Amino acid sequence: MKQVELYGQDHSPWVQGVLLGLYEKKIPYELTTAPPLPVLLKWGVVMPAARLDGGPWRIESAHLLQAIGFDQPTREEMAAIRKAWLGVTWRVRHSGRFFSAASRIRDPHPSAIRRLVHQFVRGFVAFYFFLRLRFFTPPGLQRDPNDFADQFLYWEHRLVDAGSAFLGGSQPNACDLLLFGMVQCHCSIPTPPVLALQNDPRLGLTRKWISAMHGRFAEYPLCYSGAFFEPHLPAPQPAVPLDRAAFWAGLGLTILLSPVTVPIVRLLASRVPQR
Repeated sequence: MKQVELYGQDHSPWVQGVLLGLYEKKIPYELTTAPPLPVLLKWGVVMPAARLDGGPWRIESAHLLQAIGFDQPTREEMAAIRKAWLGVTWRVRHSGRFFSAASRIRDPHPSAIRRLVHQFVRGFVAFYFFLRLRFFTPPGLQRDPNDFADQFLYWEHRLVDAGSAFLGGSQPNACDLLLFGMVQCHCSIPTPPVLALQNDPRLGLTRKWISAMHGRFAEYPLCYSGAFFEPHLPAPQPAVPLDRAAFWAGLGLTILLSPVTVPIVRLLASRVPQR
């Protein structure tokens, strides 16, 4: 595989999973944070979406990881990975913190003009995800568990059975990548699951696994968990002030036009494929 075009933002666990897979396989890619028109028309703002070697756009992180050389997780494994996302709705309980963190997401396009356009469009994308998590919460994420550590116990037991640093044995597999993507999501805007991962005595192997993933991905540039777990890694490089200003301008216009943009959000949310 020579080139991958990837759409997504690094706060998404599913995008993180694919980015980690591309890094692991050393496959070059171009990342954009604004939805390409073909993706927007077919699936809305769902992410990740990727085009492999100039082929058609495709979605679903597990399928994309399979396309670049990883075995696809089983249905049971995917259910356990999705369960590890519980607590994500805490991200939107403080709107100021949510949008401030979203404004710092960096678009890597080399053209300053293209970056400004992408950041302006991202203002609407952030508004979409804020409303979706706050008011149109996807099934399965609507209630917090009694204990956020419980959602990681499946993987703690799997690590016992694996008897190795990674779920995949001597090197990470798709489950490692997608679960680590969930950890990045929780750490990008810290949520209660981060405290559970840091402190719960039942998750000792999970913490060792996070440390092993940090060692494996020490040069990976988009690791949010590096501030919370050892060995500590640098935080992702934030967007420059001008790019952040473009994001806030796009968000402001989106809110100003909310009588139009809110129905659009509802329409796009209804078109998201069910995982």
